Amino acid sequence: MTSPESLVASLSKELGTISEVDFEARLHGLDLATQHDTGWGERWALIHFAALNNRADLVEVLLRRGVEIDTPAGSATAIHEGAGPTTALHAALKRSHVECAGFLLDRGASVDARGTNTHTPLGQAAADPKVPVALLARLLERASPSTLDDPRLLAATAADSTEKTRLLLDAGCPMPADLWRVVMRWDVADLLLQRSVPVTDPEALVRIVSHDRRLDIDVVVATIQRMIAAGASVDSEIPRTGWTALAGAIYMEDDELALAILALGADPRKRIRVHYANGNDPLNETPREFAAANGRSRVAAAIEALEARDTTAKDAAAKAGKAKAGKA
Repeated sequence: MTSPESLVASLSKELGTISEVDFEARLHGLDLATQHDTGWGERWALIHFAALNNRADLVEVLLRRGVEIDTPAGSATAIHEGAGPTTALHAALKRSHVECAGFLLDRGASVDARGTNTHTPLGQAAADPKVPVALLARLLERASPSTLDDPRLLAATAADSTEKTRLLLDAGCPMPADLWRVVMRWDVADLLLQRSVPVTDPEALVRIVSHDRRLDIDVVVATIQRMIAAGASVDSEIPRTGWTALAGAIYMEDDELALAILALGADPRKRIRVHYANGNDPLNETPREFAAANGRSRVAAAIEALEARDTTAKDAAAKAGKAKAGKA
């Protein structure tokens, strides 16, 4: 005789394509609390698998039959302190299933349950770029203070979403100490500066420059100026590679940004020293050499002009010094 667990295991594999009618027929005589091994350290019931397959209609069938919407998965592997069992909402968000997640929220699913990795559904949505801002806003409305009090939320959104970051800031979510280490966008940096978040990571400017610029140069220059005022340095570098903001702008072939960084006082003599992890010969070039090698002739010419101006200024200072010494 086939065991209930085997029946659930077999049915769970068909949830992506099975019709609602056939699903209901297959449930006859089946214990809906039965769980089976997922293969990743948990035992799931049908409601979890239905959500994982974005089948809100099948979840509805199970709810009508008395299955609890927040049915906990069994045998949760508590890898982290505070970990808990997976719920159907966790399962839906595991694959970015917005429709099913919205349905579960409509039916009262908890947004505070902590899964095996200690993340709540809110944390999953914050970390997933496929989850729209509107769904994150719904989750925030339902979240308890303890769920909101998680610095990982902002650390997850600050990498790529201004709107999600703004929502979390407005909700009062705490800022992680290393928040600037994950910021990769100028608009996110601008938002944080508007909220008077100090730049505590000396590598922040270099990191952002090394990604695509999506804002007008005037906005970016204003942001860099505010970053400098908030603690950043235009000549900061990443110690393990020697990469600078000027090097990043040249590498990204962004002449406007490279010229702006020079105008903001970047040292045109600061050599770009990069030690490659793959063992290639290390790079050790001046910014002018690096610009020329990367086909950025405007930047190379601007640096050459700065170098010539500096040389002229030094020569003039030296002559003035000699003249003063002669008179003495």
